[in-house]
Amino acid sequence: MAKRVWILSELYYPEEAATGYILTNIAEALASQYEVHVITGMPDYITKNGNARRTENVNKVSIQRCRIPSFDKNKIISRIMRAAVLTLLLSFSALKKIRRGDVVFMVTNPATLLFFVALVCSVKKVSFLILVHDIFPDNLTSAGILKPNSLVVKILAALANSAYRQAQKVICVGRDMAEIIRNKLGERANRVAVITNWADCEKIVPQMRYENVLIKELGLQNKFIIEFDGNIGWVQGIEYLVETIKLVPLESIHFLFIGRGARLNLLEEQIQKGMLKNTTLLDMRPRSDQQNFLNACDVGLISLDPGMYGLSSK
Repeated sequence: MAKRVWILSELYYPEEAATGYILTNIAEALASQYEVHVITGMPDYITKNGNARRTENVNKVSIQRCRIPSFDKNKIISRIMRAAVLTLLLSFSALKKIRRGDVVFMVTNPATLLFFVALVCSVKKVSFLILVHDIFPDNLTSAGILKPNSLVVKILAALANSAYRQAQKVICVGRDMAEIIRNKLGERANRVAVITNWADCEKIVPQMRYENVLIKELGLQNKFIIEFDGNIGWVQGIEYLVETIKLVPLESIHFLFIGRGARLNLLEEQIQKGMLKNTTLLDMRPRSDQQNFLNACDVGLISLDPGMYGLSSK
């Protein structure tokens, strides 16, 4: 019988956020060769679906969803509480179901899942692989949420590094991230692999500007458009972008933001005050519309806070 693969992730189908979308594709691809089981949370990130089934089978993948209370993901304390509750539920479920001979594949969302999955796999004596989307707790210290030399950070870093060393393979989504992880692994650095997963060159292709529906809808045909798309969060350096936009008075240049996140309120406040007159803010759009909104610009903008170099995929 084919080896069983367990995938543990905060997000999974029908979530359309990047992590959920990528993990869904990975699981369904593996299902052609293995018996694949997913343990995840209920849809509550972008896709709001309180009626999602606790258990179901989709495209040969067995899905188990853990229901948790609703938390405000844009507030730090609430986000930490949500991560802690979801981590415990996913880990406890894995502890009950995983057996020797299985393989566990996890993603670092939520970050606290890393510690508990490593413990579960050690108890169950099973192999596991880590897909790194964020390097924790390094990302929190760089974002100013935790103090770099605090006892809490030292403990979290020791636990995270232990989990990385225990994993049979640590998959990073970029070269800079891989270098940081290799330094943590030392003599086990050969376990690090780089697999980029943020571009879909088959579904997203260049489009002539005059053909773009969104540009026409927004009436920006005669503007030079700079677009930011995705998570408008704590580590994206949104405050720096706001100050930069204020220095661009040219009416021919327009900034387009598409997304949600903890720093969305900063953009909304600045737009309401009339400080960002050359800026349009749109909510998240469905993944099925990617071809349209990703082509709705002359320049695509990706940003991170200073110090976040190599620490996050967002």
